[in-house]
Amino acid sequence: MDLNGIASPKVGTSKWPERIKKRIIFATNHRSGSATLRNILLPEVGEKNMFNLGVVDGRFVWRSDNKLKETSFTYDGFLEVAGEDLFSIYYGHFCYGVHQHIPSDCIYFTSVRDPMERVLSAYDLSVQLTGVRIDFKTWLDSTMEAKNGMVKRFCGFGSHETKHKFFDFNRNIPMASDIEINEGHLQKALEVIENYYGFIFLQSHMPENLVILRNILGSRPLFSPVFQRSEFLSNISRGAMVSEELKALIKNYNHFDELLYLKCKENYLNFVNKQDEVFRKEVQVMSLIEQIVAEPDQAKADINNVFKRLDKMVSFLVSVGNAAI
Repeated sequence: MDLNGIASPKVGTSKWPERIKKRIIFATNHRSGSATLRNILLPEVGEKNMFNLGVVDGRFVWRSDNKLKETSFTYDGFLEVAGEDLFSIYYGHFCYGVHQHIPSDCIYFTSVRDPMERVLSAYDLSVQLTGVRIDFKTWLDSTMEAKNGMVKRFCGFGSHETKHKFFDFNRNIPMASDIEINEGHLQKALEVIENYYGFIFLQSHMPENLVILRNILGSRPLFSPVFQRSEFLSNISRGAMVSEELKALIKNYNHFDELLYLKCKENYLNFVNKQDEVFRKEVQVMSLIEQIVAEPDQAKADINNVFKRLDKMVSFLVSVGNAAI
C-alpha cells in the first residue's frame, strides 16, 4: 500500500484535514487500543471531520452545506450519511466492506492485539458493564468477537446492532449464525490487509503508533495529556493471571487470530526497525510523555495530576539547564 498517496505534503496553505486525499476508515478491533487512538486523534481532526460509530449521545453530524443534521452514530446512522461523503475519517468497530457505501476512495487502518490479552480484556469489560461474572466458557461460546474476532472483522463478518446479530458487511447480507473461521478465512483476511489497509498498528506499541500515524497523515504531533494511556492497563498481563486450562481454551478458540496477529506483529516490527534516527527520537519523546501521564489501572489520567507531573518535569529540566550554564 502506497502510504504517500494518503495525504498531500505539508506545504503552502494546505491544512489538515484538507490534505487528506482518501477517506480513512479506522475499522477498530474490540479491546485493541481504539479508544485511545480516537481520543488522541479527535482534537487534531475536529468533530466535523470524524464519524464516530457507537459514540453515546451522538445525534448530530455536519452536512455538506455546513449545517447540523440530526442522525444517530449507529451503523444505520452511518448508512444514512455515508452517501453524502461528509467525513474525512470514519472511526469505530466497522467491518471490512463498509467502504462500498462511501463515494470517495477509501483506505482502512486498525490496530491488533495479542488474542489472549484481547479476549480476557473483553471478558473483564463485560463483567464491569453487566455486574455479572458468568462462566467464562459460556461467555466465550456466546460472544462472536471472542472467537477469532479479528479475522472475522477483516473478512467483513460482524454484528448489525439494530437488525441482524450476524451480518456479512462485505456482501451486505445477513448470516444465519456465527461463522466457523478456517484457513481460507485467514488467507482472505491477509489479502484484504494487503490490498485495502494502509497500516496495522499494535496495541502494545502506542508511542510508535502515534509517531507512525502522524507521519502518515502529515499532522502535528499527536498527543493528549489525558488520553495518552486511557486503556485499562496493568503492569502484569492478564494471561499471566489465569490458569493454563483457561489459556488453552482461549488459544483453541482463537487459533487463526493468533496466526493473524503474529503476521501483523512481524510486519510491524520489520517496519519500525527500518526507520531512521529521527523516528527513534520521536518515539523516545512519546514514550517519555506516556510515562509522565500514565496512571495504572485508571480509565484515563486525572488532568490535575498530569499538570503536577508536567510541572515537576519542567522544573527538573530547567534546573538541569541552569546547572549546565
